[in-house]
Amino acid sequence: MKKILWAYDGSKEAEEALKVTRYFSNLYGSDLYGLYVNHAYYPITPNFVYYAGYIEEASQKKKLLIEKSFKKIKDELLKKGIKFSGKVIKGDIDSEIKNYTKKINAGLIVVGNTGKDFISRLILGSNTLKILRNSEIPVLTVPPVKIKGKYKIKKILLPLDISEPNYDSLEYTLDLVEKTGSHLTVLYILSLPNNSNDLPSRVMDEIVNGSHNELNKLIVSSKEKNEKIRIGKKLIIGLSPSTRILNYAKRNDFDLIVMNSNNKGNLARFFLGSVSEDVIRGSVCPVLTIRKRG
Repeated sequence: MKKILWAYDGSKEAEEALKVTRYFSNLYGSDLYGLYVNHAYYPITPNFVYYAGYIEEASQKKKLLIEKSFKKIKDELLKKGIKFSGKVIKGDIDSEIKNYTKKINAGLIVVGNTGKDFISRLILGSNTLKILRNSEIPVLTVPPVKIKGKYKIKKILLPLDISEPNYDSLEYTLDLVEKTGSHLTVLYILSLPNNSNDLPSRVMDEIVNGSHNELNKLIVSSKEKNEKIRIGKKLIIGLSPSTRILNYAKRNDFDLIVMNSNNKGNLARFFLGSVSEDVIRGSVCPVLTIRKRG
């Protein structure tokens, strides 16, 4: 993670995201890159030519304002030993962010979760969700809540689906735990079938015990890599994994949630969103998503 891209949109949420970005920069010794995509919205009207001049003028003023903000940020970060480069680009927001990420070979994208319109988030997806779905590198989303003081990671929550063999997020998180000295909790939401009440108690016990055993194996293997790692497990039985994750994270004051992002493009996921996207929408702490390989 030698380079981190901070996607700036001029909002207070994005400014809060900079606090988290700085923390990761100090943690990994990364250079920071700020990107503002100056996207002009032209009204569909016969008087388009009349409005175009005003829109271009407003766009240019916004560009100068953002460049001034980037200059101030650069000076402040330089005093703290962090290299920063800010750039303003015209174009489509998620496409330009994806292209710029590849251009600078960034290892992480940090964005403020500013999507407010329910319909656009549910059906079309906010810019944050578009970035998440298109990104091939980890994306850190910061919720629209004010971060008190300096951001620091002390407790990490890692929800895992132990029924799937892909644990890319676990490998990534263990490295993060080593660097921060934080405590990691591996969480598994056991969603039982609708007819679970009809199952013999012996079968239910086997399902629950089997899940506990799989979690224990993960913890043991993680400890073998580094015995100093502080790691625990939590199994919750119930439906709606995203709601269970959010409630558990809020009750226990986690500083970061790390999740796999499946990036599947089926119709159901398009309208309803994956579990990771639902968690991002409702989380009160930053969420780091790791795209699954393969």
